[in-house]
Amino acid sequence: MTQELDFKMSDSDQTAPAEEKSETVDSRIIEKAPVVPNPMVRVRVSVDDKPVLLYKAEASTDEEALAIDRRKILKQYDSGIISKRRAKELLQVKESRFYTLLRDFKQSTDYRGMVRQKRGPVIGSTRTSAELLEIFQVAYDKKYRGKRAGVAIVLDYARRLCRKKNLEQPTRHAVSKFLATKPEREKFYRKNGESKADQAFDQRDDFRDLESPLESIVMDHTQVDILLVDTVHRDVIVGRPWLTIIICATTRVILGYYLSLTHPNVITVQLALMSAILRKDSQYNPMKTDPEIFPFCGIPKEIYTDNAMEFLKQELIAKCARYGIDWAHRPIGKKWYGGIVERVIGTFMVRGVHFLPGATGSNVQDREGFESELNACLDILECRAWFGEKVTEYHGKKHSALKCSPRAAWNHAMAVGRDDLISMVDESAEKSFMLDFMPSSYDHKIHPYGINFKTRRYSAPVLEKYINEECELRYNPYNLLSVWVLLEDNFYEIPCVRARSNLSADLEVYNKSLWISRTHKDYKNLPDGAICDDFAFDSMDVQEDIVDGAIAKTSAYKELKLNPGSTSNQETPWLLPQPIPTLPNALIEHDAAEDHLADDLDDYKPVILIDTLDE
Repeated sequence: MTQELDFKMSDSDQTAPAEEKSETVDSRIIEKAPVVPNPMVRVRVSVDDKPVLLYKAEASTDEEALAIDRRKILKQYDSGIISKRRAKELLQVKESRFYTLLRDFKQSTDYRGMVRQKRGPVIGSTRTSAELLEIFQVAYDKKYRGKRAGVAIVLDYARRLCRKKNLEQPTRHAVSKFLATKPEREKFYRKNGESKADQAFDQRDDFRDLESPLESIVMDHTQVDILLVDTVHRDVIVGRPWLTIIICATTRVILGYYLSLTHPNVITVQLALMSAILRKDSQYNPMKTDPEIFPFCGIPKEIYTDNAMEFLKQELIAKCARYGIDWAHRPIGKKWYGGIVERVIGTFMVRGVHFLPGATGSNVQDREGFESELNACLDILECRAWFGEKVTEYHGKKHSALKCSPRAAWNHAMAVGRDDLISMVDESAEKSFMLDFMPSSYDHKIHPYGINFKTRRYSAPVLEKYINEECELRYNPYNLLSVWVLLEDNFYEIPCVRARSNLSADLEVYNKSLWISRTHKDYKNLPDGAICDDFAFDSMDVQEDIVDGAIAKTSAYKELKLNPGSTSNQETPWLLPQPIPTLPNALIEHDAAEDHLADDLDDYKPVILIDTLDE
């Protein structure tokens, strides 16, 4: 038998004075709540694997009693105690039947060989012809599929085939007996599919022996059953969030999670791992929180996941291997191997999320009772805050598998010295760990004013000598107030120096606001240079009229010069050449005595510009 988990209270817990304990116990906590986990463990027992044939009675009790009595009588006759006549009288049979019973007696070893067989057909036999059985098989192979599969659909198709072959129509009883001979798993598979058939019929005895926290952690994704609204435009629904959750398989505590409006990918997996492994008060942890409320963290020995694409990335597996983390994948199609995380997710949905405004339910049938679009009111930030509190509540509830709360199981493991088996990321190495798992962005040009990223500008003196070069940067989606820029094999933290006043530092909020501004008809942002003033629109009309008038005048004038005698010219007399007016007579008829002023008057003669086309 395997060694059971050594979950026992420490001496200090057992000898603590009752007065001291009563001071620290919250009145809301149930008295004598279990604090020592008592999970199921593997028990190994050596047994003989050879089968033993079990006698199965094929007759009634009265028939067996009759066989026993007959055997006693024939045994007396065979021993010479009674005569044949006396034996026939006791057996109440004729001579021919007597010899038949005597033969059975000699060929059998006990009374069971003398039990009378039931009359009628042998169990499992059928009187249906081979040709009809073949038709039943064809109908079964072709029509017995889907939820509605049954006797009726097979019978209808079999009758059609019999009609084509001029055979007698089969009865419902014959088809029912034919279907009864088929294995239950095969019929279940045809009706419900391979996944549900495996779930219902596959044996599950491959349990894993886990003794310490973080020996194995399980991770999975799910789409949360709730509709969220935009942070700014509260009447715009942005969709259902995705949850990536990580659970310790030994203590069932939730080590970390990442709630996002982005479909699961390598980035969301890396951020979830950062939240699970780093200390919760670390400045580099995406879900930074109170370490007293959320003390669960550390480097796991193994990550156990399904075979999703993001869990098969060799680059991610190599990153984890550098920190001593192995990655294991459960068998394909065997969902029950992920039962720990699947059950926690189901509990959060059914007992928490489905009671929130905007909940959608787990399926189409459930959603009929919800008015999801009408009631949606939580945004992504509020959903994260609510989920964090729900996780704290989960840690304080008794777990059916542990027989205590997950927090109590973790605390007990720490109390009995299991904390020595937990590896932590040193504070000096947290920055390096963070840079390994943070999402990256490439080919960003360093301008004289800094780096542009997500409608923000980042700048620092260290960028000066790298102006006009391209760089790689890494960022925390929860906080875009700074980024890390790779310059000559070194990362430098560069702060944000310019951003719009109403721009959120959370990448999820920014991305959805950008999506709304580009697609939503009521909140679509105007492009730069767009006209948004009535006076500007009127001014554009006037400008167009001026230009059109000038073009018409110029065209008509040129046509007049080419065809001076055209009738159209008389309709536009204003286009005809006008004579140049003469100068006033005062400049010519002046007193002779004032001739000496003529030279001075020349300075006051007007300058007349003559169009060259008039010459």
